[in-house]
Amino acid sequence: EFTDLLTQDRSPLGNSRPAPILEPGIQSCLTHFSLITHGFGSPAICAAMTSLQNYLNEALKQVDKMPLPTAPTKSTRWTNTESEAE
Repeated sequence: EFTDLLTQDRSPLGNSRPAPILEPGIQSCLTHFSLITHGFGSPAICAAMTSLQNYLNEALKQVDKMPLPTAPTKSTRWTNTESEAE
């Protein structure tokens, strides 16, 4: 949702003045952020969020490929209590 909000930002850049589509209070904050970051703020955050999302998706794919641990069976137990008791 955060990335979607940033992609809807219609802050003025250069000579362009796109029509705002967000609420005036939200758009004014995004415009202020755009002005203090010289127009690079929202695109940079969107790029960073996209990179993070791609990294997490790839990490999940690797986790899904890992085999699940199995419960130990009687033959693979570390100690055999029956033979030690004798």
